[in-house]
Amino acid sequence: MRVKPLDILARRAWRAGERLDLYADIERTVDAIGTFAGASEARRHREFSHRTQQVYTMLANSYIRSASPSPFSLVRSAGISGLPSLMKIQPFTTL
Repeated sequence: MRVKPLDILARRAWRAGERLDLYADIERTVDAIGTFAGASEARRHREFSHRTQQVYTMLANSYIRSASPSPFSLVRSAGISGLPSLMKIQPFTTL
């Protein structure tokens, strides 16, 4: 059995004809949000996506995929040079 990536990750529907699709492609999602809710919300979603990508990149190997993650292991894996980046994503206040 082969796994096939999906184009549409989520579909939200309200009334007839009122729908918002979220795509695997961030640019398609931003365009869809812009059409649905306006340019300001599209910009906010792009900023949100950028921030979540930074958080994921910082935490993927050192925390998310760790066999036994802890705040101590997170700080230790960042090292001295990585502490400013780690603190920028505020891992102890919100994820």
